[in-house]
Amino acid sequence: MGQQITDLEVVGKDVVGAELPNIITSLNTADDFGSGKTWGRLLRVRRDGNNHFFDIGLDASGNLFINTKSDSATKHVLTITPSGDVRIQGNLTVTGKFQSGT
Repeated sequence: MGQQITDLEVVGKDVVGAELPNIITSLNTADDFGSGKTWGRLLRVRRDGNNHFFDIGLDASGNLFINTKSDSATKHVLTITPSGDVRIQGNLTVTGKFQSGT
């Protein structure tokens, strides 16, 4: 049987003081990371029919990350730490005005 193409639509409404509308929860333990059972990936975004994709997840340190197919459990193309630091691996191109905050 062939693959059936369907749409997935997630609908929610953010209301201050109420539960968040949509939550993705990672159930990985420290042992899962330590034994190599997981990288903490929660969502894969890809184009059908090719090998181009991005993985989004939370690593063992609690960092939000985006990986490409050439990244690993510890090398991410984009990392945002719980304290708000942003790390980018690779080249960064800025078009327009870049402003440094205080």
